[in-house]
Amino acid sequence: MVQALAQAGWLRELLFESTGKRMPVRPVVLFPGWFVEQGPGATRQIWVLEPKALPAFLGNAPPVLSPEDVALASTHLSRMIRAQEREAR
Repeated sequence: MVQALAQAGWLRELLFESTGKRMPVRPVVLFPGWFVEQGPGATRQIWVLEPKALPAFLGNAPPVLSPEDVALASTHLSRMIRAQEREAR
């Protein structure tokens, strides 16, 4: 869980450096093929789910980014990924 929180922090800072905007980032840990019970004391900071449950969790969560911010983040992340792929060749 510590790693998921750290990676979310890394992505949050990367998006800020790239876009100049502070955007919320929620860590999600997916366990394929497992039933994950959200018991008492489960952290709401991190979603721990089976991948098939992710669409329902996203659909039930309140929106935290505007469509414009989603497009902005997506564009910047896509550019960074493509640049990394070119460097790896």
